[in-house]
Amino acid sequence: KNLNFSSILVPINSFYRIVFSIPDIESKKNFVDNLFFSYFDAFIWKKDSLITPFKQGFFFFNSQDAKEILHSSQSAYFRSFKRYGPLKIFPLKLGVAYKWNRISKPRVHFHFIPDVKEIGDLLFKYRHYKNIKIHKSQVINKNNFKGVPIYIIQPEIIQHNNQQIVFNYSSYLKPLDQNQQILFTSLHSAYQAWSYFKSNHSSFNLSDKPNILVYNLEGYIHDCEKKITEECQNFRVIPNQDIINILEKDSDINKKYSIKYFYSYKFLPTIKKMTLWSKYIFWSFTTRQKPDW
Repeated sequence: KNLNFSSILVPINSFYRIVFSIPDIESKKNFVDNLFFSYFDAFIWKKDSLITPFKQGFFFFNSQDAKEILHSSQSAYFRSFKRYGPLKIFPLKLGVAYKWNRISKPRVHFHFIPDVKEIGDLLFKYRHYKNIKIHKSQVINKNNFKGVPIYIIQPEIIQHNNQQIVFNYSSYLKPLDQNQQILFTSLHSAYQAWSYFKSNHSSFNLSDKPNILVYNLEGYIHDCEKKITEECQNFRVIPNQDIINILEKDSDINKKYSIKYFYSYKFLPTIKKMTLWSKYIFWSFTTRQKPDW
């Protein structure tokens, strides 16, 4: 449930269906092939192998990275884009995305795509900062970082009222009391939160920049699944400002049962489907050729 307080982005078509990357064999399957794979998925499949064709879905932590996928898809599959477009990005609860990543249908894989710019900055700049420490289990080298990076503000030892105390950062901004673990997905967001936190606790002699532990989101969740600690029971993943802006922009539309929600997610997709199927039916009665649209 901790993951459901955050969102990521997924590419969708005008029917609000996820846009997948599919192997060439999928587009060439006939009725017999579809029948075989339906039987295979239901009764034979145990796990995917390298020779098993599978579809791939992607979850993004940055809108620009997601838009690049949409643009390349539109160029490569222009005919499909005309039928099912416009393509767009849609916010999805991180908890749902992680569940699909771990437990998906046969021959369907979902992958988390980290912020590409954030990865580049982390590899070539951030990792060399004195206040940045890499988690002991993190796989990282000169050109690679495994997983989606997260930044965890570490406790700070300070002098207060002639006593040495451990000062913990928390989202509720209550000094000396760590209510929940905060996982930032960008270093900039972590610095902004700390700056606000420090300004609200000026009586404490806090450093300008906190010590930060860098790990990956998948590894953190996997560790929590193996051993439930106090931190694992209450944590929050903070998306970058890019995703927050998208959520704020769509907040009115995403209110369930509102007129905007019904119009955007129910009425428009239904009209689009009816229009497309009517074109299919009309085409089938007037020609034997495949549709050229």
